[in-house]
Amino acid sequence: MSDDPIIDSIHDEEFVDIKKSKKGYIYMGVGFILVVLSYFTYMHFQKVEVLDFVSMTSSEVVDWAKDMGVVLEVVDEYNEDKTIGTVLSQEYPEGTIIKKKDSLRITVSRGPDPNKSITIPDFDDMSKSDIQYWISENKLTGVSFTYEYSDYYDVNTVMKVDYIDGTKDDFKRKNRVRITLSRGSRSESEQVVVPNFSNYTEYQIISWADENRVEVVIEEEYNENVAAGSVINQSVNANKEISRSATITIVISKGKEIIVPDFTAYDKTEVERWSLRSNVDIIYDTRYSDTVAKDGVISQTLSEGTSITQSDQVRVVVSLGKIDLYSFVGSSIIEFLNWVDEVNSEDANITYIINEVYSETVPNGIIISHTSEHNKLNRNETITIYVSKGKGFVVPDFEDKTLSQVLAMANMDDADPSNDMNIAFVYGSYPGVNENIVANQSIDAGTVVSDAETITIYISVG
Repeated sequence: MSDDPIIDSIHDEEFVDIKKSKKGYIYMGVGFILVVLSYFTYMHFQKVEVLDFVSMTSSEVVDWAKDMGVVLEVVDEYNEDKTIGTVLSQEYPEGTIIKKKDSLRITVSRGPDPNKSITIPDFDDMSKSDIQYWISENKLTGVSFTYEYSDYYDVNTVMKVDYIDGTKDDFKRKNRVRITLSRGSRSESEQVVVPNFSNYTEYQIISWADENRVEVVIEEEYNENVAAGSVINQSVNANKEISRSATITIVISKGKEIIVPDFTAYDKTEVERWSLRSNVDIIYDTRYSDTVAKDGVISQTLSEGTSITQSDQVRVVVSLGKIDLYSFVGSSIIEFLNWVDEVNSEDANITYIINEVYSETVPNGIIISHTSEHNKLNRNETITIYVSKGKGFVVPDFEDKTLSQVLAMANMDDADPSNDMNIAFVYGSYPGVNENIVANQSIDAGTVVSDAETITIYISVG
């Protein structure tokens, strides 16, 4: 050590690379900014703006929901004005911001209610065009016309009305009715001018054919461009005059051909999406299955590859999976039996064996234990149930005992009622038995009974 204190205070100097340190902070800052930008970009693309779906088709909304990653819930209801598959309302209004994977509920038209009651007018005062207008206004599909010659009824006036389904007083939209119109007298021209059938419905074509005594053959074929029920072409050009003995062929569109898929490869959600895209009504039945997972399709009424139209229905059976048996311990036997009825209504075929046992702690009618608790069951399984009969008592021999002795023997002379037997006393005259002495008892001594059973003691009055 030097004698100079100034020299002693000087140590080795440490140099820091300031430039390198600043560069590290810059990298950290840029990285932080990128993380923040990535987060906000991610959140931005998770947002979805709801469109105005009203009056769109359900298939259009399904496609939108699929593209946007939104879970679509569809409720359908009958509607007098909107065609099948038209969106009537939506859960969120146009412009609402939701997130991907959020659910959105829409209400879709099922078309007119086929069970709606329809008031039948007085056809006697109506022309054919009036009747056709009434049919159109009430959206009826089961009205047909037939024609007969008559020297008494004018052409196209109503001769009679036949109700094929129901009656005039309880007529529903889906019911069928046949109206017979007059052709007039047989003395008429044997030539007829063919109309343009392009805007005719099928029953209007048939009505024209019947009215004009012309044979019309109607053929149907699938067509993606012509709506179902509309005319694709006619074999005789419009405005051409033909003989009434001629035959006209009319080709009517069945609409777009829809091929039924193998629904057993789908789950219920996928079936619902297919139904919405195709505008085909699906009828769902459910039942338990040992082999098909919950919500999987067990079977279908129409086989894979079948050609159908939007007016057809497909019925599928959806699996409820295996049967969930939770614990019924501590529940009444009635609750268990109600559960069995419920699952068996879905083809579970569960059977059971009930064993009644005495218990010091479990009240009468309450389940003590059962097999397969907290398990999933296969169909056709059997459950063994142990049900409490309450406390078990051995009936004493009360005959020739006094009332006080009976009370003591039945544990009714202490302050704890939980150990009491159920005793009922009946007083009467019994020859040879002294007053206040037991003459008889309803249950023999030595019999084991539950605390719910009543023992009747017959006491002599002398």
